[in-house]
Amino acid sequence: MISKNLPAVGSFALGLQYAAVGSVFAAIGAVASQLTSRAGTGRALCFGILGLTFVLRIAGDITSLHWLSWLSPLGWAEQLRPFGSEQWWIFAPVIAFIVVLSIVASLLLTHRDIGSGLIPSKPGPAAASPNFRTPLALGWRLHRNLLIGWTAGLAVMGLVLGGVASSLNGLLQDTPQAQQIITKLEGQTGIINAYFAGVMGLFALVVGGYAIQATLRMRSEETNLRAEPVLATSVGRIRWAISHLFFAILGPAMVLAGMGLAAGLIRGINAHDLTGQLLVLLASAMVQLPAVWVLVGISVALFGLFPKWTGLSWGVLGACVLLLFINAIFNLPQWVMNISPFIDIPKIPGGSFSIGPVIILTVIGGLLTWIGLIGLKHRDFGKV
Repeated sequence: MISKNLPAVGSFALGLQYAAVGSVFAAIGAVASQLTSRAGTGRALCFGILGLTFVLRIAGDITSLHWLSWLSPLGWAEQLRPFGSEQWWIFAPVIAFIVVLSIVASLLLTHRDIGSGLIPSKPGPAAASPNFRTPLALGWRLHRNLLIGWTAGLAVMGLVLGGVASSLNGLLQDTPQAQQIITKLEGQTGIINAYFAGVMGLFALVVGGYAIQATLRMRSEETNLRAEPVLATSVGRIRWAISHLFFAILGPAMVLAGMGLAAGLIRGINAHDLTGQLLVLLASAMVQLPAVWVLVGISVALFGLFPKWTGLSWGVLGACVLLLFINAIFNLPQWVMNISPFIDIPKIPGGSFSIGPVIILTVIGGLLTWIGLIGLKHRDFGKV
């Protein structure tokens, strides 16, 4: 920020704003990790809280119920107002909240058994259901809660985002500079089109988190020795992996479709164009899918070739998020931006659609997945 001749105090405040939100959710994650016995469940709980705080902030910003923003840590950070009249006192409730949650997490840690959470896992039935005769059926049982939760959560988010669109022009009518910035970022003339193209791209990154989580379920099954009883039967490694990848590949499609349809439903009702808005926003959501599949391919490749380094999948997602934000400030060279698969996705609605990037990203994702499966077939299995 300082390199762009912005005030040093405001730049420092903006950095603290991001750090404050990250620290708050680190504390939330510390509490969640005491409640559940599985890391995936804890992550899902944190993602749900993040989504709720985002909705509360939006509701507080666009309605007369401004007090709703104070229920969200994202709303607290917004009150810092970098590059304006910085309100440093806002760090008092933020620090207090972090300290309280850290103490709560420490106390919960002393009251739970090691390896388990305060919310006990429900024991399964003594005899397995006959429906679990195939790896795919077992995969559905393992992935269904995650998939249903993400689909429902993003559908609710789609309803909120679709409702916000009707108020967008009114919110920005007195700030033409903001309209120009948003339109420039997405390369479109219509502020509503730019808004939907932007939020669909942003939430595609969020769905990328689901895709990585679903893919890395294979690593969790391996390290916790739950995969070995399955592979001890006539089920081979590739067939077992496909039973998980089925949900890692098609699950994001279901989540994005739910979000696009929900946003299109509300937007269509408000704009008196239900069919048109449903189709265009569904397409806006689904066009993001090849970029998500690239993240799946990277995760599978790491799992098959370098299983101890599968955590780097989250680092790749983090790099994509970072590039999205810093490009708006520093106008990075195109070759740097092309590192992220989300950059070249067609910006619709409003922008021109090109099938080339969609095909290329799909091929890259498929190739990485194939490489990972070949590596899985030939490496030692079961090593932590």
